[in-house]
Amino acid sequence: VMQYNLLNYNNYTSYCTSSNNNVSNKDAYIKTIIDYVLPDIFAVCEMNQLMTSVDRLLNNALNANGRTNYAKGNRTNLSNSDLINMVYYNTDKLIYHSYTAYPTDIRDINVYTFYYKDPLLSVTHDTAWITCIVMHLKAGSITSNANERLAEVSILMNQLNALNKQGNYLVMGDFNTYSSNEECYQLLVNHDNPNIRFYDPISKPGNWNNNCSFAPYHTQSTHSSSNGCAASGGIDDRFDHIMTSLDIISGSKNVKYINNSYFALGNDGNHCN
Repeated sequence: VMQYNLLNYNNYTSYCTSSNNNVSNKDAYIKTIIDYVLPDIFAVCEMNQLMTSVDRLLNNALNANGRTNYAKGNRTNLSNSDLINMVYYNTDKLIYHSYTAYPTDIRDINVYTFYYKDPLLSVTHDTAWITCIVMHLKAGSITSNANERLAEVSILMNQLNALNKQGNYLVMGDFNTYSSNEECYQLLVNHDNPNIRFYDPISKPGNWNNNCSFAPYHTQSTHSSSNGCAASGGIDDRFDHIMTSLDIISGSKNVKYINNSYFALGNDGNHCN
């Protein structure tokens, strides 16, 4: 499972342009990453909201170099944003079952459910299910930004609480969280309903911002100076997360987190800011 903020993918603005955020160059970079990882689930944030952009990444980066086995999830934009989330998946291993989306004041929270393509499915009529929740929370370090992140996560957790269903859940995306003490993060990990709590697979809580002791786990922009589009300031935040339900930590429902398999790809831990 891999999650990536694509930084205005195919979404040209006054500051992210064809010269400093060229989509053809970006396709080539992402294809290199896909070639290396070959993820079964690839969730993305900051994609241009048009279907042509969704298809572009699928055709230029995933189903490339002879691959034809990747497919895309359903596109939603209930929040009427310029940028959307998307999920791509390996059809050799997974069958796409259903999806829903929860609108927020910023961007949709997308929920995609798959089941494992077990060759014995017709005999056993049983398989493993996995639900991927993709969200891109409000950016910014001021109090109102943190409050907006809390409002967004509250929408998700209220929905999950109403369902009150244990299972194999992943919540992933760019959370834009500066610390595990943020209320939105605490709502994920310490919700009153233990059935819907999420867990950090590497268990690295703390004040991540500008804290070089967390250098191996930082995921933010590597730019130390601005090119006009990419965030500057150097890599010094743990904004991106993949968190799991307890069932995935324990493996009680046929999907299990493998210890030491979670890492920030391309981060050697030797660089900060």
